[in-house]
Amino acid sequence: MNPTINPIFLPYLRMADAIYAIFDESCEVVVHDFSNMEKSLIYIKGNLTGRKLGAPITDYVLQQLKKDPTNLEDVLGTYSTTKDGVKIKSSIVYIKDYNGKVVGLFGINYNITQFAHMHQLLTNILTPFDIKSQINESYATSITEMFDQIIQTTLLELNLTLPISAKIDKVAFVQNLDKKGIFLVQGSTDKVADILNVTKQTIYNYLESE
Repeated sequence: MNPTINPIFLPYLRMADAIYAIFDESCEVVVHDFSNMEKSLIYIKGNLTGRKLGAPITDYVLQQLKKDPTNLEDVLGTYSTTKDGVKIKSSIVYIKDYNGKVVGLFGINYNITQFAHMHQLLTNILTPFDIKSQINESYATSITEMFDQIIQTTLLELNLTLPISAKIDKVAFVQNLDKKGIFLVQGSTDKVADILNVTKQTIYNYLESE
């Protein structure tokens, strides 16, 4: 370890080692000493940005220091891309001396390139090309489950609950079920008749009244 490093930075060097030991090549941890902006990078673990010891402070940090060096806030969870196309999520914690003056920073850069690619892939898969390609489809495992799903969906659409008393509601219920194709399923007429407590012939009459 460089004996010329200000002791105030030493705890951050240990933290850098600890973080890098967990995330390894997926991350880069840096410590900057603002006493020499041209060569502020005094410690680095990892190599996401291609920098080496003695590299200068970043343009972003310079801009922050220019605004108000006495009122700097830590910068957490920002995103950037290196010149080599590596996508990085970063956090900056400013280091202060015993008088509260900002004297450097502790930075963590994490390579999210693969996650970004996965996100784009998932977005392409899950985002429909247009609104017409969005459908409501339930994947029932049995005919009984499918029948129950259609019944419940229709009740919700018509704002009805069982038992249905009014004839006008029963007619609307049956006709809505018909539009969903439920009566293409063998035995469904009997089941709907049982639900409404009417005869099978009554169901046919409701259908013919459309």
